[in-house]
Amino acid sequence: MPVFLIADDDNDKIENPNVVGRCLTLVNAITTALNHVTDALKQGKTIGVRVYSQDNELWAFKKQNIEAIPVLESVKVANDTLKIAFSNIAKTVNFIGQNGAILQTVSDCRHANYILNDSDTYVRTEITFINGTVFYLNPVIRYNGIAFDLHYATVNIWLTLLKNILLAAVLIFIFYVWRRKNKKKRKHSGYSRHILFVRR
Repeated sequence: MPVFLIADDDNDKIENPNVVGRCLTLVNAITTALNHVTDALKQGKTIGVRVYSQDNELWAFKKQNIEAIPVLESVKVANDTLKIAFSNIAKTVNFIGQNGAILQTVSDCRHANYILNDSDTYVRTEITFINGTVFYLNPVIRYNGIAFDLHYATVNIWLTLLKNILLAAVLIFIFYVWRRKNKKKRKHSGYSRHILFVRR
């Protein structure tokens, strides 16, 4: 089941430089038109990037770090070999397979190759550059050569309806119990006042 990545900052304080501009997605789209961008996202033509940054760095430095992101020059499969090339020297290139197992690591390079094994269902690549910037590549997936077995989220109408009915029933029951308790309290407090009045 192909799952393609999207990387972004997880923050609710956009004025905080420690949580903004640290993660981003590079999209290989024909143009910036909405349909071209969404098509590229659906086809996995993206790179997740964790940008090198220091704590509490100035916005000007953050901008420079983003502009200095290396370039992924090529990703291709030639026969049984996955070949990757990039513009800057990488500290490490990890080829990662099923269940997160590291299949191979290459160090201090501007290109790296991995020979695909028959047992590899997919291989994804993480490239860590010398300055600390990290590229997360989408996986190379073994498939039938015709079409991916893509899965999309769908709404199960009947289960959704059943869930909503059960939720409504629970809320009605809670309201019924709360109202009954309040009625008992009012009756009890009224009876007490009557008794006190009689005793006086």
